[in-house]
Amino acid sequence: MGVTKLWTLLVDACQNDITVSSLHGQTIAVDLSSWICELKKIQIAQKIPNLYLKNLYYRTTYFMKHGIKLVFVEDGTAPAIKKASLAQRNKNRVTSLDRIGLKILSEKCRELLNKLGLPCIQSGGEAEALCAQLNHAGIVDGVLTSDGDSLLYGAKKVYRNFKMDVGTVDCCDMIEVEKKLNVDRRGLIAMAMLSGCDYDKDGVQSVGVQKAYEFVQLCTKLGVDPLKRIMTWRTNSELKTLQKVRESPQKKPSHCNVCKHLGTKPDHFKNGCGPCNTEQSCDQDNQVSCTCDSCTADFHKFELNMREKALRDPGFPNHMIIDEFLQSTKELPSPQLEWKPVNVPSLKSFLQNQIRWTNVEFFNKISELLVILQVNGMEWAVSEKLKPVRIVRKSTLKKTPSVIVEWKKLSIDNVTESSQVITVPEENFSRHYPSMLQEFNRRKEEEKAQKLEEKKANKKGKKRKDTISNKGQRSITDCFAITKKARRSPTPPVKHTESSSEEDIDHITITRPKKIRSAIATGKHTSSSNKIYDDDHTAFTPKVRSSPFKHASSSKQMFDIEHTSFTKKARSSPSKHSGSSSEDCDVIVID
Repeated sequence: MGVTKLWTLLVDACQNDITVSSLHGQTIAVDLSSWICELKKIQIAQKIPNLYLKNLYYRTTYFMKHGIKLVFVEDGTAPAIKKASLAQRNKNRVTSLDRIGLKILSEKCRELLNKLGLPCIQSGGEAEALCAQLNHAGIVDGVLTSDGDSLLYGAKKVYRNFKMDVGTVDCCDMIEVEKKLNVDRRGLIAMAMLSGCDYDKDGVQSVGVQKAYEFVQLCTKLGVDPLKRIMTWRTNSELKTLQKVRESPQKKPSHCNVCKHLGTKPDHFKNGCGPCNTEQSCDQDNQVSCTCDSCTADFHKFELNMREKALRDPGFPNHMIIDEFLQSTKELPSPQLEWKPVNVPSLKSFLQNQIRWTNVEFFNKISELLVILQVNGMEWAVSEKLKPVRIVRKSTLKKTPSVIVEWKKLSIDNVTESSQVITVPEENFSRHYPSMLQEFNRRKEEEKAQKLEEKKANKKGKKRKDTISNKGQRSITDCFAITKKARRSPTPPVKHTESSSEEDIDHITITRPKKIRSAIATGKHTSSSNKIYDDDHTAFTPKVRSSPFKHASSSKQMFDIEHTSFTKKARSSPSKHSGSSSEDCDVIVID
């Protein structure tokens, strides 16, 4: 829709990806027909019934949440000059000036928008024309549409390429277009007539938007209005004369190769040059162009070629197209724009019937919408204000400092819990509930200070003496205790003397050397051996003169190291065996 490939030319003058939040407080006119066409394409691709209504709700409420007032404009009866274009679009359908299919979809959209409290007005013709008129008259701050015709109708600022997932739009400002591209609204209309538009899809043969732009720049250089120049192509006597000169079979007269004026170099050297204002020779640096018919025709060659192609169409220029685009200069009657609060009960019934939302889904979404509206300065759209119960915590939502707040639910909500948790921007919340936010910050500071004191107290109680404070960096072994087995002192050997009393012997304690213990553990020691190793690893065979017991057997006088045990305590002094241990010694019993 619109001028063919116009946006490719205007891309350098547009601001891309500006945030929707930067439009806070503005009033924007929306071309509803443009939105419906975009949303209907998505629905056809996904094959979901009434998906366009669901997406319309999300799009609209997204702008409302950012504090933007929307005015929706519907298409009316198509202009008569657009009949051929509509017939081309609907080859297999019955053509009509009333767009019946779009009208049916618009009725449902209008019903949804009215329940959201937004004004929806109908244009007498094209929706983008009325949007541009509202912007031109200063009633709205911009136009939201993908149709470039809005600029030709007189819009000062057009927003397009809305991306809800990242929250950005592209902005085309006519002030920037005039500054960077040196083309105004009338120049755009002239380009539309040459390259093609909604009312003349073909335009002039072999003339695209780039050539049309070059023609506008040529007119600017000549100091003439491009639109007026086109309108006089059939009657312009100067252009008719130049066209005859170009078509004439006569040879182009000679020109000086120094100053490029009429005449030859020898003539100028002898008699001077009139355009150079010299009596002898000529001025090579003179910037005055030659004004002969041949040079003038060459200068206008680009325009003459375009004019010749355009005038092949007997209906060119079409004054109806020019009048259609210039209609916004007429006085616009002040429309009745009224924004109302959201009608929650009616909206609930509509969305449940059309989109099949459950009660819980609806109240969760509408509660969030109403809360954000009332903190974003859109109180007029809230029929019932929700009250905050408490601040749960702070957070960051899409790089925006926010607070998570618990709110009381709507009075008509009897399906959800007693309260709902909704995240809102901290700055907006502080404007409406400063005392609650201050109290929350104070409590958080107190809790933080208390935790810091507890941390210091715990750290002080567990602090250990720094034994290496003067040794530089501490060793890793200083951070934990190291336990080490104590070395066991060797057990002194038992001394055997002849003077030992036989009656004092209850048991004999012999220390088992480590080698014997390891041999026993590995099974290499045999019990048949009667040799006993002392602590100095020397073998000896103990001798016992007589048994102190009457029923002693000679076979039991052998010392069986592996099968010994305690039977009696020694009657001798404990000091004789103070170095022995039950773990490190064997007891040999002599019965």
